[in-house]
Amino acid sequence: MSPETRETNLCLSVGPDIDKPSDTILTRLSEITASSPDRIAAKHAYGSRISFQELTRRAIAISTALRSRGIEKATPICVLGPATIDGICAVLAICCIGCIYVPIDHRESTERNAVFVDSCNTDICIVNSPVDLKYAQSMGLANVFVCSDLQFVDGVEVLDDSEMDGIAVALDATTTAAPTRVVMLTHEILMAVMAAPSYFAPADDNTAATSTLIKHEGVNVTVATPSEYSAWFRSGHDALRECGSWKLAFCVGENIPTSVVRSFSALENTELDLVSVYASTGYPIAACMGIVDHKEYVADTEGKLIPAGPALPGYQVWIGDTLGRPVFAGWKGEIWIAGPGIGAGFFGGNEDNREFRVDSESGVRSYRTPDYGFLNDEGVLFVVSRPDVEAVVRLRDYYVDLVDVERTIVNQSGGQIEEGLVMQQHEDVELLQAFVVMASSADMDTPRFLQTLLRGLSLPNYLRPASAVVLDAIPLTLAGKADRQALKAMTIAQQNIIPVVQPASSFGRSNNPKHLRHLETTERAVLSIWQAFLPNITAKTNIISTSDFFSLGGDTATLSRILDRMRVEFRATLMLTDLAHNPTLRGMTTVAMNKISIFTLGGTTIDWKAETALPMTSSGPGGEDVKEGQNLVVLLTGTSGFLGQAVLQCLKSAPNVSLIHCVAIRSPDKTTPHAKVIYHPGNLTQPHFGMSNSDWNQLSLSVDVIIHLAALVDHIRPYSSLRTTNVLPTKKVVQLAAPRKIPIHYISSASVGRFTKHPIFPEMGVAQYPPPIDADGYTASKWASEVVLEKAHSKLQIPVMIHRPTTLVGNGVGEKNVMANLLHFSKELHTVPELRMDGAFDFVNIETAARTIIRDVLGGIQGVNFSNIGGMQRIGVLGLGNEIGGDVRTVEMRQWVELAKGAGMSTEMAHVFEEWDEHVKSFVGPDIRRSREMA
Repeated sequence: MSPETRETNLCLSVGPDIDKPSDTILTRLSEITASSPDRIAAKHAYGSRISFQELTRRAIAISTALRSRGIEKATPICVLGPATIDGICAVLAICCIGCIYVPIDHRESTERNAVFVDSCNTDICIVNSPVDLKYAQSMGLANVFVCSDLQFVDGVEVLDDSEMDGIAVALDATTTAAPTRVVMLTHEILMAVMAAPSYFAPADDNTAATSTLIKHEGVNVTVATPSEYSAWFRSGHDALRECGSWKLAFCVGENIPTSVVRSFSALENTELDLVSVYASTGYPIAACMGIVDHKEYVADTEGKLIPAGPALPGYQVWIGDTLGRPVFAGWKGEIWIAGPGIGAGFFGGNEDNREFRVDSESGVRSYRTPDYGFLNDEGVLFVVSRPDVEAVVRLRDYYVDLVDVERTIVNQSGGQIEEGLVMQQHEDVELLQAFVVMASSADMDTPRFLQTLLRGLSLPNYLRPASAVVLDAIPLTLAGKADRQALKAMTIAQQNIIPVVQPASSFGRSNNPKHLRHLETTERAVLSIWQAFLPNITAKTNIISTSDFFSLGGDTATLSRILDRMRVEFRATLMLTDLAHNPTLRGMTTVAMNKISIFTLGGTTIDWKAETALPMTSSGPGGEDVKEGQNLVVLLTGTSGFLGQAVLQCLKSAPNVSLIHCVAIRSPDKTTPHAKVIYHPGNLTQPHFGMSNSDWNQLSLSVDVIIHLAALVDHIRPYSSLRTTNVLPTKKVVQLAAPRKIPIHYISSASVGRFTKHPIFPEMGVAQYPPPIDADGYTASKWASEVVLEKAHSKLQIPVMIHRPTTLVGNGVGEKNVMANLLHFSKELHTVPELRMDGAFDFVNIETAARTIIRDVLGGIQGVNFSNIGGMQRIGVLGLGNEIGGDVRTVEMRQWVELAKGAGMSTEMAHVFEEWDEHVKSFVGPDIRRSREMA
């Protein structure tokens, strides 16, 4: 990116200039008091109030008393107790004498507050009443003063010791990731946000009364989180409808869900504006703000991202890489903010202050937030994600962000669910449980609705909650956000837990209320078969009804052996597809007990828009431009496969390739050393393919071209069991390529052409032709990866070339290749099966395919490109016998399978050919067209 472009992107969202404040808090209070001495400055929910004149005098009284006790400038002073008028006066007094205000929330545990106090290195505290004395002393605070004891002394000179760049406030910014973090704010920051409003202090923990108080007190401005607004609407919607004085509702701390927008719209208050405010996670100063257009979002049922707004006056917001350098408009990355509200860093010397920077010329502070988002062309900020450490859990050897699951539940509910939170179950952390708050307008059979919704979520099976609980409200933290710890500690009566999937039993339903933890008799019988073939299942393995065969390490070869056993113990008509498409213990048990084959038991709807969404990327660290032509550094996935080996051999012999990084190598001991090749152990499902962060970043800086060939080739398994190995790795490749726009060559399959339903398949994109419901999972995964890469080009400008070989034949093609088995055993037996299908097979030699791919890799690419590899050897399905030549007979498929098994065909392949009518469509496609000859 050129310096000019960087400067343009840096200035996408810059608020109007404002004068730097020069007055102190005491000066500003004196001005207001002089002009409006009797104006109400603060009210309390219990009726007490104070004017600006009284507020100023009381603040001076407390500051004078503190000075008389020998408290020096810049001393941290705690203030403990509920929000009261005396507490406000104490805060102003601390600021006036140049000390540091340390707010202590009396609702927090003593242990947490003690850690916060210790981090601030203070033993001084002001409490609102004698009742709080004991609490303060329990935290080790030796010098505790009660507000009522700090009296005003006539004749004492009023001194203002505050300085604009001095520290004014120390805030507890503790998180799970940073358990002792304290943020420092300066006096300049306080003045930047200070106006002359009346402050209203509500009573503690009285959510139900808040709506009434807003109405009775004539409040015109509120500031709350979306979760708090939801609680207000649930407990006091009628009172809020009558709040004619309410003009501005600022929404902070979380992204605004459309359910909150609908609640505000239902008030029909044309004078009330809902304002989205962006303040960084863990940092309480607003940097962006914008009015939310009700009409645009009130009818939304897809979970549109509501903008946070443009930068506020005096602020600058940009999306940057890890070094703070701006990226293009529309690109996702880290949110950086600069302006007068940025603090001086973290309190104490032990905290890492690298998030804070000061411009050497202007002196403006900037802050690297932990949030991710993007700016549109108008400079409006959209916040994509905020860190929630408690929402990231380990589930079946994967790290999962539960926020994504929660967002999917709410978005797919069609407005019937207002809020949703997902947790791991108490009894089994391998299962998820959804906690939902239904919309007030929801009028339905709630258990049945939730069962249908959660069973059909556009998520992998293991991310679909196994049970649900309906709550009146999600518990909130003291900061007004969803409280996961409170949910974890909550005891839920068994009758209030809604099972999402009914248990499979020996003929009928189970009335066992603990079916999620206890297996039915028939399920135990199926499990014993699993255990016979899956050695990793031990007595310690926690197997339940929704345990997934493939997630436990099973594959199609093992499933074939299980099928043979289940045919003996259950029914002889069971098919491999029955089991593969119902891979849970409950699913296999159900199809085993049915008299007819069931292709799949629900949950087949796939949200292809979500499946093909781009991953979060950043511009990352700098590096040299991608090279073309000579001394190329290549990254290659999939070297364990036969095509991968052929491609690797071509790269080794290419003179203009200097280095080859083979990644995701599952068996490093089986590799062959070569001067050009570096092997990186790992697998496709691991973060960074098993590499360290430093190795991953180094490859992102040095690689010139990526060849992504790795995939699990299995035409039996459903898409849901292949996305982790075949689609998510493609997204990881995009993340690696994005910083330097490294060209990506993706090896797809010509079988995606079947989705166009056209007899001719030219070199074209297939994004507008999603897979049908009965598509084989492998081809569907190739389609999804192609669409991801098309988006990577259109959104991220990454050069992409998609290679689509037809059926590969030749030396090295493995014994698990279906067409290779068909040709091999037909020739060996001089017998072909009766195939009963029109169309043609399209074969291409594996060496030819590899050479063609490498020719295009070394030639360089721009834009998005497609290469169909095949069309040289097409054999009509009905003419297979003629291709073999000689005296060839034709027999029924089942007879041919028995002959082939006798000649050495594997059990897995035999089962595939038994279901040939189901799988043949994967190998018979349209007539492909190429734009140039193959190599």
